[in-house]
Amino acid sequence: MSSCFDDMSRVGDLLKAIERRGLDALFLLKQETVSKENVRYISGFTGCSAHLVISKERRILLTDERYTEQAAAECPEFEVIEHDRKPEEKMREVLAPLKIRRAGYETQGLTVEQFNRVRDNIPGIQWIPTAGIVEDLRAVKTPEEIHCLEQAAELAARGFNHILNLIESGAGERDLALELEIFMRKNGAEAPAFETVLISGAKSSLQHGTPSQKKIEAGDLVVLDFGAQYRGYKSDFTRTVAVNPVSQKQREIYDLVKTAQSRGLELLKPGMSSGAIYAEVQEIIAKAGYAEYSGRGIGHGVGLEIHEAPSIGANGTAELETGQVLTMEPGIYIPGWGGVRIEDTVVIEEQGCRVLAEIPKDLIVL
Repeated sequence: MSSCFDDMSRVGDLLKAIERRGLDALFLLKQETVSKENVRYISGFTGCSAHLVISKERRILLTDERYTEQAAAECPEFEVIEHDRKPEEKMREVLAPLKIRRAGYETQGLTVEQFNRVRDNIPGIQWIPTAGIVEDLRAVKTPEEIHCLEQAAELAARGFNHILNLIESGAGERDLALELEIFMRKNGAEAPAFETVLISGAKSSLQHGTPSQKKIEAGDLVVLDFGAQYRGYKSDFTRTVAVNPVSQKQREIYDLVKTAQSRGLELLKPGMSSGAIYAEVQEIIAKAGYAEYSGRGIGHGVGLEIHEAPSIGANGTAELETGQVLTMEPGIYIPGWGGVRIEDTVVIEEQGCRVLAEIPKDLIVL
């Protein structure tokens, strides 16, 4: 399996979505200041500077001299046109013959400054703000994408098994996080999927805490939120382990989170409402008296980005579909005491969900 990218299928689906919205074209941008991966999803381009225009007549990718050779190799179905660091001027020249009247642009994929340059340099086009056109296509993964996500998950699982041997009283948070990332890279990951969270003790109540010089101590809970990137696709897992001695309260809260997460996994199936899933999982935590210590989001889609559609939270309205890949990650976070989170990356299948990599979920005491 050589690639997770299928240009012909994705562009065809995108053109249909553009037409449904009454647009002649859609403009996508990727630059150092834009983190969204829609350009990569549609074209296959992995560089960090591209102006992409999709219409019925042409598929155009403008980039500068740093990336023209790379773009030509990665995007054989696109016209790769070089610009001299003035992309809007080149766009005006290229788009003139197409007689585009209405072009969509991504409100979440452009800064105000970038949009103003496009609008001011390309007159005669009505620029229509859009949101979610490409993201809706990305929400359901192809078999090739799921394969890449499985590989990313397996690399994360191997990393966790490795780092377990090194977690002990006296070990430093930052040293352990670095070792985990190095191990995943050495074993096939392109990069960590995001900045690794490895925090301990009272700090473990920070939902996205940063590893520090703190040393792990006896009696600490240690929360590891980690993932690997494989061919651009990311995995996301969280495990909480304990360093002896373990208190009764730590065990009780861990078992509660594990019960909630297990129920969440049971609910992840086609047709289920993300809001209903959230409500049922949170009810388990609320009945135990910890509602105020649990977050308002317990899951999110995963793919080329670590947070994609759909989301599972208090305001969720999406219905789950076969082929979506997302996380289930309830937690309890008590300021000044610590926290517990358990998270898996799963794919939605016809009868339910399948966890992409098996990582132990019974409380591990080190």
